[in-house]
Amino acid sequence: MMDQGIIDGFERLVTEVTKVVPNIILVIVYHPLVTSCPIFHMLPKASVITELIVRFTPMFLDIAKKFKLPVIDLARTFNPHDSRDYGSTPIEPSNRSGLYIAEMARHIIRTFQFGKEDAKIYTGLVSDPDGDESNWRPLKAEVIDESFKDLEKYRTSLNKHMEDGRSKVKSACVIS
Repeated sequence: MMDQGIIDGFERLVTEVTKVVPNIILVIVYHPLVTSCPIFHMLPKASVITELIVRFTPMFLDIAKKFKLPVIDLARTFNPHDSRDYGSTPIEPSNRSGLYIAEMARHIIRTFQFGKEDAKIYTGLVSDPDGDESNWRPLKAEVIDESFKDLEKYRTSLNKHMEDGRSKVKSACVIS
């Protein structure tokens, strides 16, 4: 289990920030681009990163429930197999994925009733900046309930998102 100090520190951070800016949006980190040479970029294997995301997600969801906050889940929004979602390295968002974040935040600010509504987790896209139908994952909002306590459910959902992402990207091979 995650060190309790991290969880307590995160809760204290959210408590202090909400004193100044009560309407905050929590964001679950995205998965880096899955590359054939992760060690070249000093990244662990994709499965290790996936497991880290799975284990840290409950911390975000518990805090969101406690403070009635929305959460953007970039791990189930970015396609870790599509280089268009990443910038010049596998860990930077591209302009395209920056638009995903901005559009999701704008949607939440316009529609979420801060302080009144139960916490929700948002995944998917408000719109696809390239108009690429194969990349379309419509925005989905789920109330954060007790079913999110089940790490296996989230792990399965994240793995399915990753598999779906892999199936939507054309394979290529370069020989020189």
